[in-house]
Amino acid sequence: MDMVLLGLGLYVEQIDVGEPEPRTIVSGLVGFVPLEQMQERLVLVICNLKARNMRGVKSHGMVLCASNSAHDQPLKLIAQESYQAGDVVK
Repeated sequence: MDMVLLGLGLYVEQIDVGEPEPRTIVSGLVGFVPLEQMQERLVLVICNLKARNMRGVKSHGMVLCASNSAHDQPLKLIAQESYQAGDVVK
């Protein structure tokens, strides 16, 4: 996963989801997950969403994340090591 920082609070990620080209996905996890913990890791992505413009960048999905009840601390969702890009998780 390649990433850049877009303004305050947003990452722009290039994520391999098993398609011919990586998906561009914008996520608001900057304040919760350090860049080093996001790079080159397996993540779960919701792909069946309509593309949205977020600060001028078209986002083609969402990185799945959870939080505590106060919504101030993310809970780590770790994809199984056996998963491959493009696997459908049910």
